[in-house]
Amino acid sequence: MISKDLQFNSYKYSIDSNNPFLKQFVSEKLITEKNLKILLDIISNTLPVSKIIQNNDSDPSKHDRMYKKDKLTEDEMLHAKKIFNYQCTKMTKSAAYSWLLSFEPYCYYVSQLNKEFNE
Repeated sequence: MISKDLQFNSYKYSIDSNNPFLKQFVSEKLITEKNLKILLDIISNTLPVSKIIQNNDSDPSKHDRMYKKDKLTEDEMLHAKKIFNYQCTKMTKSAAYSWLLSFEPYCYYVSQLNKEFNE
């Protein structure tokens, strides 16, 4: 995520702690919410942003890290199922499926997920 850092009149880059992959680790009690926040803050605060920009500014398209594979891996599908099942406890199956598809990488694999979730 990018936000404005008013203290330093700059942009601040941070990892979205609401990402369903990360939330899944908390819901499975593999890490506490507090420790996840500490970890993500450390990572976000130590990103070498100026070095990244300086070394890659000549080709902005290189900053797009998402690439499309043929299909989700077995592990990615396992996480998708866990995330979907967790969301189903909070909303309807249809709403949970739509919610899942609103996140990367799932939004790129609608056909594969449709087969898996019988949508």
